[in-house]
Amino acid sequence: MAGVTLQQFQSSYSALNLENWRLYILQAYVTNSDEVRYNAVVHPGDLAEDDFLEAGKVNYESEYATLNPDGWRLYIFQSFPTPGQQLYNAIWRHGTHNEKTLYGATYTTYRDEYNQIYPEGWRLYVLNSYVSPSGEVLFDAVWRQGTIDRPL
Repeated sequence: MAGVTLQQFQSSYSALNLENWRLYILQAYVTNSDEVRYNAVVHPGDLAEDDFLEAGKVNYESEYATLNPDGWRLYIFQSFPTPGQQLYNAIWRHGTHNEKTLYGATYTTYRDEYNQIYPEGWRLYVLNSYVSPSGEVLFDAVWRQGTIDRPL
């Protein structure tokens, strides 16, 4: 899928999911006319996935707090600024590994966290960067304990 709206993506993804296709890559972007569009790549698979798309920060954090204790871990994560708010896309899959998250950090804060937890065995799993409305480059990161291969 390329350049589709959220509704088009959800419709196609629902149909593909029933045929045992799972997300491998999900990318949202905002057009010059402030419309959110999606690119997606799917691979064959049968792992359960839970998606939460175009959520505001409070809603995303609430969903994360609900799903994480039930064994759901971030598989794909992206945040992106739109006019008026930061939006979050998350795809979760079941897992038992620990994860740490950092949202909206400056590069210095991100590197400080990275340098602090790397010796403890934490490895970077997801890294997003984006330009805030004020022009500052910010980072979101997800770390996992040890070396964990990304499942398909």
